[in-house]
Amino acid sequence: MRKGTEREKREREPEKERETLVFLSSEQTPYVTILQIEDMTSAMSILIGMERKEKKRSLSIGALTTLVETRLQDGLTDDEQDFHSAAEIGDLETVRRLVESGKVSSICTDSMGRTCLHVATIANDPEMVRYLLDLYPEDFTHSAFLCAVENDREKLCDIFLTLPMYTLDEAEPKIPEKTTESSNEKSETVRRLLREALIIAATQNNFLIVKKLMLRGILLDMPHEYFCMCKTCSVARSEDFMRFTNGRLDAFRAIASPAYLVLTERDPIVAAFHLSERFRKMAEIETEYKQVYYELDSQVQGFTLDLLAECQSSEEVRILLGVDPGVERPDTLPLINMGLVYQQKKFLAHHKCQSQVAQLWYSGVPILRYLNNFKYLVMSIPVGMILIPVLSMVYIITGYGKVFNFLNTPITRFLSYTTSYFTFLLLMVSSKLSLSDNWASISCRGIDVTMTIFIIVLSMWLIGLIWEECKQILEAGPLNYFSSLWNILDSFMLSFLLTSFLVDVVVSFRLQHVFQNERKIKNMYRNKSVILPACDWDLNSGDYCSKTRDYDIVVSWSPVWSPDPELVSDVCFSLGILLSVCRIAFLMPCNETFGTMLVSFYRTLMDLFKLCGMFALVLIAFTCSIAALYSALKCNTESFSSVANTIVYLMWGTFGMSDSNAPDLDLNGQPMHSLINNFNAKRNVTVALGYMLYGTFIFASTIVLINLLIAVMSNTFQEIQDEQESEWKFSRTELWLTFIESGCCVPPPFNILPKFDDFYYFFRYLWQKYSGKCPCMKKEKSSSKQNLESDEERGSDELNEKERTNVISKIIRRFVLQSSKEKLEDNEGGSDDVIKRLIDNLASKLYKKLDTIKEKVSVVEQSVTNVHSEEDKILKTQSQQLTLVNTQITLSEKMLSKIQVLADDTKTTIEKSMKDLEETISQAEARYMLMEEEKEKKRQEGMEEPEESGEDADSRL
Repeated sequence: MRKGTEREKREREPEKERETLVFLSSEQTPYVTILQIEDMTSAMSILIGMERKEKKRSLSIGALTTLVETRLQDGLTDDEQDFHSAAEIGDLETVRRLVESGKVSSICTDSMGRTCLHVATIANDPEMVRYLLDLYPEDFTHSAFLCAVENDREKLCDIFLTLPMYTLDEAEPKIPEKTTESSNEKSETVRRLLREALIIAATQNNFLIVKKLMLRGILLDMPHEYFCMCKTCSVARSEDFMRFTNGRLDAFRAIASPAYLVLTERDPIVAAFHLSERFRKMAEIETEYKQVYYELDSQVQGFTLDLLAECQSSEEVRILLGVDPGVERPDTLPLINMGLVYQQKKFLAHHKCQSQVAQLWYSGVPILRYLNNFKYLVMSIPVGMILIPVLSMVYIITGYGKVFNFLNTPITRFLSYTTSYFTFLLLMVSSKLSLSDNWASISCRGIDVTMTIFIIVLSMWLIGLIWEECKQILEAGPLNYFSSLWNILDSFMLSFLLTSFLVDVVVSFRLQHVFQNERKIKNMYRNKSVILPACDWDLNSGDYCSKTRDYDIVVSWSPVWSPDPELVSDVCFSLGILLSVCRIAFLMPCNETFGTMLVSFYRTLMDLFKLCGMFALVLIAFTCSIAALYSALKCNTESFSSVANTIVYLMWGTFGMSDSNAPDLDLNGQPMHSLINNFNAKRNVTVALGYMLYGTFIFASTIVLINLLIAVMSNTFQEIQDEQESEWKFSRTELWLTFIESGCCVPPPFNILPKFDDFYYFFRYLWQKYSGKCPCMKKEKSSSKQNLESDEERGSDELNEKERTNVISKIIRRFVLQSSKEKLEDNEGGSDDVIKRLIDNLASKLYKKLDTIKEKVSVVEQSVTNVHSEEDKILKTQSQQLTLVNTQITLSEKMLSKIQVLADDTKTTIEKSMKDLEETISQAEARYMLMEEEKEKKRQEGMEEPEESGEDADSRL
């Protein structure tokens, strides 16, 4: 009985099981594999268990309906769809009729969450918006206002701004300060709403809407610093950090927009420089929004380039850069100096900015601008090596004005500095290498005239260079001075070279004093604790470097820890001369070829430093591993006997300069540093693992890391190709401004010599101090003169500031006009949409009029049809008969044409077959004749062949 009941149950539930299988196989594809089980009963039990689990996890129909309703809005009814369509095409009558009938709700939204007010705002329909404003609450109205701002609907913004919810109290000032506090809660709410609109308008770069909002006294506050701990920032950060961050980003986007900068800042370019620096700092702090801040930085830099591109004359460029237009060759360029400080490379690399700087660079000697590199080099060598030193001495002695004007030109100062620096390097190298014997001769035989002149000249050069650096520190301040890498390099270079030079001089004279005292020499020789035998050996002879040379006299130091002065001099000189040669890179940007190479070298060098960190990590890891492996057998290996040896060996192994058998052990019987001292057991394992570790290190360092470095450098070099020119021009501008700015017109060592003007002012001071003139009258005259000069300077500054303001206003107006043109060109697709909406609006109105006309015409036609109904039937029958006759005629004509075509085809086919048959017969006859001829030939030659029967011949044919 149980078997029968189970069988009946199985027969009753096949459909249910099939549905379960289909459901599971369609929803969960992995369940299909269960059907491959041979035992169907076990498969069904598994599927039923899975179905129960799915039912537990699945939602009920009611819950599913609720979930769908909450995640997707309901569709609009027919009336609501008509309501939205009428609002979109501007059908005000339909909208009014549906609203008054009460069939629709004014706040109904479509699938995108838009109300009819939003739709009418996007459609830019002022009449529709005016009618719908009274139907919506303030929340929907403000949302529609933001939509109008976002879509640049200026007329609609005027309509929204007339609403009471956006009206400020009349007692408040029209244009308050940025930090003005609201007087009451309502005004604060109004300002908050208008700030939201201002942020969107500024982000959209709509100048007119931004202007309208700013005239209502609405301005944006600059966000506080990221780590600001004021009450407002702390509360906003603790409540919702994401909203706090997004608010900061929105404010930055609005403040960085050109529309906001040109309308709020007195000098938009300076404000853009400050924003660019802040965005770069914020990108390093908020790394999760680094790309956003870099985009904002690129935006403000592009804004400065656009403003500079709107300058139409050199005078406007000079005024924009902060130069007094009345000065022929200014000593400073304020905006360019600020661009150097804030790293505005694209701005300084602009062709208008570069042309202005180049004009200042070649001022005084304009002919050099038209020379190529070879001619420039040929001319600069004699000018720098011969003419400039002579003119410098003439200026120092006479103080002649024209000589000063020539020497004070930027390019002349550059040539004089370059030749002076190279001469200084030549003297320093010769002092240590070529004239090393002369330093020893000072100790033995005294100083001669040549060394005296050499020491004096070199001392003057060092003092002159140090004096130049000291003046820079006094003028710029220690903080600004040491912020430059080149200044730090100069400081270390001069410190090392001065130390080396002073030590050489002091040691030579001290030893000379010792050698001249014979009694002291004898006492020290007796104690064997004196100096090197510099006076007993010829430095140029072979004995000086001979291995058999006997050093009976040695040096003893007191105290012991004091360093060897010769060693100190050599170390300082080597470091100083290295930095001195590297300092030449400061002059390389003057040439385009070397300047661009220097930019590429700097960027690739940064990549090398980054990869060195990874290499150091790999090196330390393998050093610790290999040194620990060979610690017990360190007496049997020289390469890995210690941590230091392991580091050195692995480092040289990276460059292929090590022995491949380094992991092997030396079987010289040295003892092991082990408690067990099982040499044979440890040797094999240590060598095998050592080879494996050493090979892995070579593979990781040589093949992986070096190839990775090559790939990174190639990628970096490819990236800087686009920025190479701007980077080089930025470096060149920095070099040029160093010599354009005011400074000493004569190079070291002439800069430390007193000039004619110095003597003049010195004697004038003494004369005024010790003369009998009344100092009171002199003070009164000088004070009145200073007051007049200050008044004149103040007046000229006001005129220059006014002129600069006027020029900036002109440039901004051109920029706004150009931006509007570009925006119109970009919005051609939007204008097409507007035209389509207008066409739809007109079409809808025309359709309505056509409908009314059609209704009237239909009534007239109905009456006419009733009168002529019978006549119409007769005409209709006749027309039908005519059409039938015409149809038969056309069918017969078609049949005749088809028969004619078929007959032609048959005729051509028969003719073609007859031709083929005739050709076949002719070919057979020809073959038969050939065969007969062959038989005759064979008979004549006496060859007997059996004759073919007629049937064989026929078959062959």
